[in-house]
Amino acid sequence: MASIHKETFDMYQYDKHNLILSPDDYFSVDEAIAPVIQLLNRKGYLTEWSCAGHSLVDGGFVKVEDENGKVEYSKTMKLPRTYISFKEGISLPMLPPGFELDERNKEYAVISKNYHNLLNFNDNYSGEFPQGSKEYDMLENALDMLRNNIDNKFFEVSRAILEAMEELYKWALDLPDFKNEGLNE
Repeated sequence: MASIHKETFDMYQYDKHNLILSPDDYFSVDEAIAPVIQLLNRKGYLTEWSCAGHSLVDGGFVKVEDENGKVEYSKTMKLPRTYISFKEGISLPMLPPGFELDERNKEYAVISKNYHNLLNFNDNYSGEFPQGSKEYDMLENALDMLRNNIDNKFFEVSRAILEAMEELYKWALDLPDFKNEGLNE
């Protein structure tokens, strides 16, 4: 992890909890994407969240409670994905190569790039599925397949993520400064 100062956007390699300075003045960011986040913020494209992407597939359970208090557990899966979320009011004049604007989020601009194609993975498996459902069992099988496949694809996915970081940095360099006097920080 890297830490970036919330006002100057100076970047440090250490996690904010290890800084001698006030940790409340910094935010943490994945080290690989830190130079991109620093540059975007310095140009006025204030960011909210980001993830460089991780080369390992992860799956787990989410506790879901309905309006009647009935509790179920859903299976989830996290696939390798790079994303940057921008603060409300930020608009992008262009998208970086290979990235998409995530249409699911209506409040913030979110750009993302996934690496599913490197894993020969069918996107229909992503999401949450109730325990005992056909989809749940299919997801469990897909997770097993991905865990086995990721060992063979780890360096390929890692390389793709680092190449995406370089593409993002070049894109950010080409962006004009963002000026919005009414933007709430």
